[in-house]
Amino acid sequence: MYYSGIFILFIVMVSAACSRNDSDNCMYFERARLIEASLPDSGLVNQVIPVPIKFACINGCGQFGYFETKLDSNTIQVRVIAQYDGCVCTENAPVYTKTYDLIIPKPGSYVVKFVTDEDAFWISKILIQ
Repeated sequence: MYYSGIFILFIVMVSAACSRNDSDNCMYFERARLIEASLPDSGLVNQVIPVPIKFACINGCGQFGYFETKLDSNTIQVRVIAQYDGCVCTENAPVYTKTYDLIIPKPGSYVVKFVTDEDAFWISKILIQ
């Protein structure tokens, strides 16, 4: 009887530890792997230039989060950030396409760097008139 009481106490402690709410730890953001981006050769000042971007997530909980953009002189760096929501995810790596709305306020020649991996870029040029 003594051992069954200890066993029940052990089960209660383990289930209490497993039932705590860790839902905040199951949602995070991470850079997505860029597969393809279709940038036109030219565009107009202050006009939306739609750029379809194909990217992959690392598991089935991934989806589009947001675009992270950095402008430095005439170089624009674009990074796709995926949102992962869920504690248990499938192993498939879904591929999504999302349109990035590029708007450039000044005329000139610009280099657009789409981040593919940590230190790798897909680089394209665009002329803005």
